[in-house]
Amino acid sequence: MEKVSTAGYLVLGLIDRLGEATPYDVKQAAQHTNAFFALPHTQIYVQCTRLVSVGYLDEQQEEHGRRRRLLTVTPEGQAALRDWADSGVDTQVEARDIALLKLYFEADPERLARQQLTAHEELLARYEEIAGQAEGLDPGPRRTLRFGLAFERMQVDFWSGLIADA
Repeated sequence: MEKVSTAGYLVLGLIDRLGEATPYDVKQAAQHTNAFFALPHTQIYVQCTRLVSVGYLDEQQEEHGRRRRLLTVTPEGQAALRDWADSGVDTQVEARDIALLKLYFEADPERLARQQLTAHEELLARYEEIAGQAEGLDPGPRRTLRFGLAFERMQVDFWSGLIADA
């Protein structure tokens, strides 16, 4: 099995979910994972090319017009994606939160907490709105939405606590 990065598996999984996609379609679909796994759009094109070269994607180019690259997952790509999805995960979570970094370096906790509380309450409200319409979502996005709701509730609780302690 070829060595594929997590970014590669994200691209492979999105194309598998879409059935057939151009790199631009993948870029649009990747916006749905930004809350828990952001992928720079430049990586999408790199990963598409790499996945074609290792045989995990099939590529057809339009002969006329915009000559878009249409990508589909090969059976080998589907097997690799399933193996990756079913393999273990290092439980180390990488939190890249600028507010926590500023808190660590002793920003004014009350001011920072008020800013963050507003932002996380707004995001929680958006997730709750999506949850109200989640019936049509596939199981994977529905499960990650559940995590997003729990995470934003924790954020609201944390930043509210900092305000209360001030």
